[in-house]
Order: sequence, then C-alpha cells, then structure tokens
Amino acid sequence: SVNRSIKTTPDRVNESNWTEVWKTLFSHNLGKLSEPKFAVGESVRISKYKSVFTKRYEANFTEELFTVTEVYHGHPNTYKIKDSADEPIIGRFYEQELYSAEGREPDFRVEKVLRRRTVKGKKMAVVKWLGYDDKFNSWIPTGDIKSLT
Repeated sequence: SVNRSIKTTPDRVNESNWTEVWKTLFSHNLGKLSEPKFAVGESVRISKYKSVFTKRYEANFTEELFTVTEVYHGHPNTYKIKDSADEPIIGRFYEQELYSAEGREPDFRVEKVLRRRTVKGKKMAVVKWLGYDDKFNSWIPTGDIKSLT
C-alpha cells in the first residue's frame, strides 16, 4: 500500500529514486537558508549564563569583545569566534547567543589597579580589566584612568 509520508509504496524505493523520496519526506524542514546576522571580522559579545539567582538588572552579555572567525550556514546559522588575543573560543555559537558590538565605542572598564610605577617621570599602572581574564592585564598611563564616581 502507498505510504502517505513518502507518497509511494516502500518496495518501489530503489537506488535510482531514493533522492526524490528523501526530498518528499524532508524538504519541508529545509526551507530557505537565512542570511547570517554577523559577518567574519565583526566584533561581538557573548551572552552570559543566567541562573535562578541572577539579578535581572545585571548585564546579559560579556564585557569582553570577540571577533567572528567563521560563519556556518545552516538551520540555524552558527559562528566560530576568537578573543582579543587571537585565541579561538572552543565551540560554535548561535545567533541568539551573540550581540553585535559594531558601531559602538568600546568601554574598557578597570576592575582593579594592581600596581603602580613611574618610568622616566611618567606614572603607569597595571590594571585588571572588568570582564577580561588575567592574561589581558596591562600597563597603561594613570592619566588614562577615569573615575566614574
């Protein structure tokens, strides 16, 4: 008897017509590929993991900026990214997990001043950047540090 899903009898499926049967069965799920939301080289932020106890007023995305390195077209589109030190981040990310940081002046907020020194009369400080790993700690002129209070 005719199978309503494949629109033929199972014994009529063979190597010459299996692709048509497959398309009949699955083509409605494929649809048209959507345009990717982010392009290679674009700056993005990653969504933060939220738990039951996370406050709603806290930021939903990381402070750290990442760069899109690869776009994988599919259902849905996914992306590979790297951090500011050009180290790839393991895994792929969905569009909903990324937020575009293009066209915005990045704010690099200081979490903590770790050390201070004077080099040839110039005052410097090594700072821990808010939202970044310790590998991004860096020396900057103390005049570049602005107080937000």
